[in-house]
Amino acid sequence: MSDRHLPVVQRALCQECLTPYTPGTHFCPKCGAPLSSFATIAPWERIQAERHIFANAASDPRKPITLIGVWLIFGAMLASGLALTIMCFPLQLRNLGVESALIALTGVFLAFIGGFVIVRTTINYLKKKRHAIDTEPGE
Repeated sequence: MSDRHLPVVQRALCQECLTPYTPGTHFCPKCGAPLSSFATIAPWERIQAERHIFANAASDPRKPITLIGVWLIFGAMLASGLALTIMCFPLQLRNLGVESALIALTGVFLAFIGGFVIVRTTINYLKKKRHAIDTEPGE
């Protein structure tokens, strides 16, 4: 049997990492980028798509507006976490219950996550900017 009669399987490429994938796949098997409109409609898939967006913004911020957006989103998280912690700390000292301790612990968690993402994104942006300045052609 000759090869020209065999069916050709067409595969599309991921727009993020150029990995081939089979039609009907909702997320890239290599980088996790959303590949179909279903990936942004279904609840669980939408969460995965948003995670991919935030992960790309934090690990490889290309423009200053990305850095500003991360500061606005996660700065609010950091501020609310610090506010919860500061407001519940005096209640915790008076031994007013487990509820105030849980609220303070939630505040610490929110502040940690917000601060971590802000610091990581800012460092990655500054490294990328410094690398671009160091590798400018013509110098």
